[in-house]
Amino acid sequence: LDYDIADKLGEIFVKGEMSFSKDLIGGEIFLDCNSGRLVLDGSLVSDGCYSLSVNGRDLKLNTLTGVDGLKGCNLAVNASGNFKDAENYASISGRVANLVYNGYSYAPIGFEGKCTASAITGKISADDPNVKMQLTARYNIDDEKMLKIKLDAEDFVPADLKLIKTDKRQELAFGLNGEIFDYGDGKTIVNA
Repeated sequence: LDYDIADKLGEIFVKGEMSFSKDLIGGEIFLDCNSGRLVLDGSLVSDGCYSLSVNGRDLKLNTLTGVDGLKGCNLAVNASGNFKDAENYASISGRVANLVYNGYSYAPIGFEGKCTASAITGKISADDPNVKMQLTARYNIDDEKMLKIKLDAEDFVPADLKLIKTDKRQELAFGLNGEIFDYGDGKTIVNA
């Protein structure tokens, strides 16, 4: 990746407003540049609750990442939580729409995650005509230090997704399950 972001973003237009009170900080920021538009809206309350939404339009991912086949997308993300609540430190959900890679326009891809005092969980799912996929993961933070990963995919057609070049159309389905245990003493066990 090329990290010269300033050149890639080009001229940046930023507009926003903030509000402050004894119990609340809030604001909204609009950002427009050569690589797309972002709107960020967030708040933080004195009891530890926070929320943030990010909406991106016409994001030119190839400009930001340097990956030629990766063109654009729209993005919507919502995050919330409470710094003082061990059962709800953070939750996130979102959707990537209009993602184009190698000329193929993917159906929306959804994601969600949660962080508590005991675990971090997440899920990514796609319901595209050429790949139906769900990836879930859970990392136990407490004593066991275990990562569980599960991937299920069906109707996966790499050629139609333009991931490979071939004249043959192959439709695949597969499932993977795995567990990784970290005992903290340099020993790690992987079960797949």
